[in-house]
Amino acid sequence: MKTLCVFVLTVITSFAFALGDKDYNRKYDPKRDSAADFEAAKKDAKASGKLILVEFGGDWCVWCHRIEKFITSNPEINSGIDDVFIFLKVNVSDDNKNDQFVSQFPEIKGYPFFVITDSNGKVIGTQNTGHLEKGKGYSSEKFKEFIATWKAVQASGK
Repeated sequence: MKTLCVFVLTVITSFAFALGDKDYNRKYDPKRDSAADFEAAKKDAKASGKLILVEFGGDWCVWCHRIEKFITSNPEINSGIDDVFIFLKVNVSDDNKNDQFVSQFPEIKGYPFFVITDSNGKVIGTQNTGHLEKGKGYSSEKFKEFIATWKAVQASGK
């Protein structure tokens, strides 16, 4: 029982890091200022030596909910993302398309969609999350490969 309690506490604690420890990564919020959030993410990335993972999506998006559930229910994936990235959610919806902010990034090809930047905000890659899917969810193996690829970039300092 004690082991189970420690495990549950560890899992709950790890969930807070990658997807919810900052206002800018808790949820898709059409009222948030994405440019200000990106500036905060860049500051945090510089301080931590991490890359920035910008996730474009919205509460209307079934796959956006699936990817969040997948990440938060897989401690290894969650901690892997937290080790490499500062995570930033950007709302794209009828309530706020965020056109001006989104226009500085490569074309979004479906939702959710990842853009990876360095700590200065320079785009260094994109990821169509459809390539990370498996059935009606996501693949742990593909996510681990995604994380490992960017961990190598992070380690190289490029």
